[in-house]
Formats: sequence, structure tokens, C-alpha cells
Amino acid sequence: MNLYAISVQNEPDYAHEWTCWTPQEILRFMRENAGSINARVIAPESFQYLKNLSDPILNDPQALRNMDILGAHLYGTQISQLPYPLFKQKGGGKELWMTEVYYPNSDNNSADRWPEALGVSEHIHHSMVEGDFQAYVWWYIRRSYVPMKEDGMISKRGYNMAHFSKFVRPGYVRIDATKSPEPNVIVSAYKGDQ
Repeated sequence: MNLYAISVQNEPDYAHEWTCWTPQEILRFMRENAGSINARVIAPESFQYLKNLSDPILNDPQALRNMDILGAHLYGTQISQLPYPLFKQKGGGKELWMTEVYYPNSDNNSADRWPEALGVSEHIHHSMVEGDFQAYVWWYIRRSYVPMKEDGMISKRGYNMAHFSKFVRPGYVRIDATKSPEPNVIVSAYKGDQ
């Protein structure tokens, strides 16, 4: 099986001495080394979608050529921080993936509490609609606070997430829809051939 994509560094702005990269180090790697990787390259995977790590890549033609997927984690990222005008302007042909998050918390057994389960659906919605992400990847598949609980049963959080994977199939694209047609209702729509 071929490797689909590889990340340059997981959360280079969260780690400390052993895996910390400055924006300039990421830019240099993307410019000078990423082109020799025989897989799609994901960068920079900031832990809070901090644009100071990805702006230099988007503003450097060689680094941008060597990046296939702009990856971001959304820990603590506010909805107002999801839009990325510079990516829309310069990232043509590149993908935008939310590559890691757990939301809204990782409290023990929070996967079966309705407020948190519904919050995940809302978070996915905002990521797709406000952030224009093409992928939403959850951190961990089996734990007390994730889609599958330790006993192998699907959690309420997991059933909410399954709504998107069941009805938004590979190759589908998001189409225009009124984001909030009435109070406390949020809508996104997707179209595809399946």
C-alpha cells in the first residue's frame, strides 16, 4: 500500500525543544527538502491553526509548490479564526485539512453526553462552512471521549460524526446553502455522484 501523505512535523508550535520548529525552519524545509518526498506533503499542522506558520509557505512560490495539503489542528481555535483569506488567494489546487482535534473536551466518558456530542457536529459544520476544510480528522478512534468507547461501542459523539461520513461521501463538494435559515438551526449541503 502506498503512503498517501506525510506531515513535515506534528504541532511544531506546541512542542518544546525536541520537535519545535520556527516558521523560518518550516519554510526552509518546505523550500529545500519537501520536493524530494515521494508522497503528498502536509504542512505545517499548527496546533491552533496559527497562520504565522503557514503564511510564509503560502507566500513562497517554491515552498508552496512542494506543499500538497495545508494541515491544521483546531485546539482552542475560535470560529472567527477559521476563514483563511491568504489560503483562498494563493492556495489554488492545494487541499485544506483539519488533521487533528478533539472537541469540546476529553473528559472521561464525555463521548456519551449530548451537549458534547452535538458540539462535535457543530464543530465539523463550522470547520467545513466557515473554514472551507475538505477533511476533518479526529484525534483517536477508541477512548472514553471519542467515537468508539473503550468497550468497542459507538458513542453518541461517534453517531454524530457518522452523520457526516454517511451522507457526505468521498468526492462530494460543499454547495451553497443558507448557513442559518432560522435561529438555532445550522445547515450545510453537499453534492456528489453517489
